[in-house]
Amino acid sequence: MFSSSKFSSAFTYTLEISERELQEKVAMIMPLKKKTLFFSVILYEPKIELHTLNNEIGFFAHVDVLVPGGLKGSGRGMIKGKVVYDSADGAFYLNQPNIEGLEIDSVPTKIIPSISKTVQIILSKSLSKYPVYKLKDDDVKHQLAKSTLKSISIENECLLVTLGL
Repeated sequence: MFSSSKFSSAFTYTLEISERELQEKVAMIMPLKKKTLFFSVILYEPKIELHTLNNEIGFFAHVDVLVPGGLKGSGRGMIKGKVVYDSADGAFYLNQPNIEGLEIDSVPTKIIPSISKTVQIILSKSLSKYPVYKLKDDDVKHQLAKSTLKSISIENECLLVTLGL
């Protein structure tokens, strides 16, 4: 007779997604652009960081801002979010990405909060459409593991995702 823990562990699969793989996936969706009535914002050149302590994916991104009248500013910001799994897609998304520490040179400090809000909108819309990783349809282990997420953690510069039936 099989114990349920041995039986269930036989149908689990831990996927290791390296920081480099995540870097390549996030770089593919950049640059992200948004134009508002008051300015245009472009996010580009992301640099992934995996945060072990709170199991978050973060990335620094360059930010360019163009304000009507020819004023242009450049800077960087840190974007962080938790990874969520969509079993229907077999894909992982950055959930509720949040921008922290946005710094932009050559623009009035009074418009930085508005720029930050626009960047937040860009991130939420874009990162909900584009996965940071998608299971492969031609990989048997990936096909079997598509059903349920058991855990997500970050260790040794890898995103560890345990999936199972």
